[in-house]
Amino acid sequence: MLYFLLILTILVLVHELGHFLFSVLFKVKVEEFGIGFPPSFYKRKGKLTTYSLNLLPLGGFVKLYGEDGSNQNDSSSFASKTLWQKIVILLAGVFNNFLFGYLIISILLLIGLPLIGNFDEIYNYLDKNAIIKKQEISISYITKNSPADLSGLKVNDKIIDYGSSTVDLNGRNELSNFEYFVRNNKGKEIYLKLETKGKEKIINIIPRTKYENTDGPIGIALSPAVYYSYPFGLNFVEAFKMILKTFKLFFTTIGGVFTSIFNLTSKNHDVAGPVGIAVVTSNVAKMGITYLIAFMASFSINLGIVNMLPIPGLDGGRIFMLLIEKILRRKFSPKFENYSIGIGLSLLIIIVIFVTIKDVLFYFVY
Repeated sequence: MLYFLLILTILVLVHELGHFLFSVLFKVKVEEFGIGFPPSFYKRKGKLTTYSLNLLPLGGFVKLYGEDGSNQNDSSSFASKTLWQKIVILLAGVFNNFLFGYLIISILLLIGLPLIGNFDEIYNYLDKNAIIKKQEISISYITKNSPADLSGLKVNDKIIDYGSSTVDLNGRNELSNFEYFVRNNKGKEIYLKLETKGKEKIINIIPRTKYENTDGPIGIALSPAVYYSYPFGLNFVEAFKMILKTFKLFFTTIGGVFTSIFNLTSKNHDVAGPVGIAVVTSNVAKMGITYLIAFMASFSINLGIVNMLPIPGLDGGRIFMLLIEKILRRKFSPKFENYSIGIGLSLLIIIVIFVTIKDVLFYFVY
């Protein structure tokens, strides 16, 4: 939970900072800059802006002078600004989320980004310009009383080498052949070099000859990963391509995902809410800091995409309302805007409730 709250706070700060900076750029008075939602437990009054920390950590806000449409004749009012200035201010948070995620991915693609999956699938995915930095196999599950369990293996231990003796642990063995090696040495003692919490150790283990088909000779589930990078310059291009793929995946699956949210009988778990994201963040954190940073980048990009949706209460919804006003050449009444935002927020709350129920069912019941 701590890692989840830390990442969420960073991303909210990044998002709201975008609104804040562009508001200042266009000389719009920022009345309050808040992290979390009220009630507040800390407030500091600046020259023009009140800065607050609030008890409900799932979000943040920037309160702009005149954002309710009032004080149009005051140059420091949001309502006095041109359409394009309003849109830029509203899009600035989303832009910051994209930029933040893009920069993180660009850096990781320069020093080494982990890609999880079957080794064959990973190498088929990577293009010829990718530089392989290293391979590793993380242990994602251990069967109770299995050889792995009895030998002292732990979930999130990383297998970095293997062999029939300690002499074979020379770094020359292909990790992609590890499962074949284990199955070919059933009943024989083998040695594994592990990385556990940054420290290396060697253990010996005997793969069993009799086991369930879903269990394997030593009783573990594996998460292979390849760290890869690109030459400087190309890393920025590849990072941009990754963001475009995220956009494409999001908008090609959103229909099916949206309908599955309300199907509580389905065990499919296509989208996560606060509970699910907190669980995933905790699991990713155990895999290592690089995985956690990569997850934060992905979270930031997806947060930006969601905020672009034309739902009242989100940045995209507010921009949509401004564009409709421009097309109709008339302003909506404050009462209508409040009703629209209320409906949008109610829809979001209903979605969050259903997603949270599915999170609990998926992670703690099924």
